[in-house]
Amino acid sequence: MTEVLHQRGAGGLIAEYRCAAALQEALEQSGYVMDSSLSWLEQRLAMAIPRVGNELSTTLRRHALTQGEALAKYIAQCVTAEPARLGLVLSVADIRRGRISISTVGNATNSGTSADLLIDIILDGAVVQLPISLKAYRGSMSSLGSKGARASLGRLFMGTAKVSDAELTQHFGAPADHFSRLLAEFKVAAKEFYSSADGRAFVADYQNRKGDPGARVNNPLRRKEVGDYFIASRGFRPEHRFAELYAEMFSIGMSRVQGDGGYEEWVAFLEGLRFMIGMDRDIVTLTARGRADTAITVSNSLDEGPYADLRAVLIRGCDVQLQFRPGSSVLGVSVSYAGLTVEALSLTIWKDATIQFKLDGGTSHP
Repeated sequence: MTEVLHQRGAGGLIAEYRCAAALQEALEQSGYVMDSSLSWLEQRLAMAIPRVGNELSTTLRRHALTQGEALAKYIAQCVTAEPARLGLVLSVADIRRGRISISTVGNATNSGTSADLLIDIILDGAVVQLPISLKAYRGSMSSLGSKGARASLGRLFMGTAKVSDAELTQHFGAPADHFSRLLAEFKVAAKEFYSSADGRAFVADYQNRKGDPGARVNNPLRRKEVGDYFIASRGFRPEHRFAELYAEMFSIGMSRVQGDGGYEEWVAFLEGLRFMIGMDRDIVTLTARGRADTAITVSNSLDEGPYADLRAVLIRGCDVQLQFRPGSSVLGVSVSYAGLTVEALSLTIWKDATIQFKLDGGTSHP
C-alpha cells in the first residue's frame, strides 16, 4: 500500500489505517490489554484521509473505510477464537494473558517488508510479532505494489537491490544497456515536459487541486502527462520496449539460476520474488474484496486461492517464465513445479519502467 496521491494505493492506505483503529477498538471491547493507543491510531487515520485521499471521490473513500473495517473484523475473530488461522502458535488463553500492540507500517516504503500491519503480543517477557499484509480491492484483480525494475532484477538475480547501470549491463548484457539508455531518455523527456508551457500548466493545476501553491508533484515520472509527452516527442511507447527488455533480462537471470545456481542463488531468487508479490516468509496476506454497498469478503493467503497455489510451486527448482506480448506493457507470468503450473500472476511495466505484479484473486470466503 503506497502513500501516493492520484494512485490506486490511496484507498488501500486508508483501509489500512481504518483496519488498525477498528481492530484496536474491537480488542479493547473484548477485554484485551492493549499497549497501543486507539486515539493515536484514529488520529493517523484522520490525518491520512486528507493527505492521500483528497483526490478520491467520497464513494471511494467510503469503500476504503468499509474494507478496513471488514479486515479488522476478520483479524479480531482470528485473534480471539482461531489464532492458528493467522499462523500464530499461541493459544487463545496465551493471547488473553498477554498485552497487544498494533502499529501500521504500510506507508514506510523503505521498511524492507511487504507487511502493512504489525501486531505485537507481549507474553512472559517475550514478544511474538505477527506481520500482516493488507489488500483492498473492488474486483478480483489485485495490484501487488510497485517496484523499480532495476532494483527488482538486482534483488532477484544479483543479491542486492542497489545496482548501477554498469553492474546491470555487466550481468545482463545488451538488453540491460538498452534498458538503461531508454530510462535515461525518458528522464530527459520528463525534464523537457515540466519545463514546457504544458508542464507548468499541469503543475499549477495540480497545486490548485492540492490547495497548496508550493506542492511538489508526487511521483512526477509516473504521471500520464509525462508519458503522453514522450510518445508525442519520441514516437513510441516506452513501456512496450521496457516490457520487452525486462522479459529478456529476466529470462537471462532465470536460466542462470536454473543452470548453475546454488542454494544461495535460489534462496535470493525465491525470497526476492516472494517480496515483490507480497508473500514474504512468515507474512500472512489478507485481501478484502467488495464495496461499501455490497458484501465484502476477506481471503487468507495461508489457506485460500492463488496465494496457496503459489506457495505450492514457489520452491527451489521451479520455473518462472515471463511472456512478452508485442505492443503490450503487460507480461504474462507462469510459475511451474512438478507438473503444476500457476498462471494467476501478470506483470505490468509502467512508462517510467516501474514494475507491478498483479494477481487474479479468484474466489474468496466471508
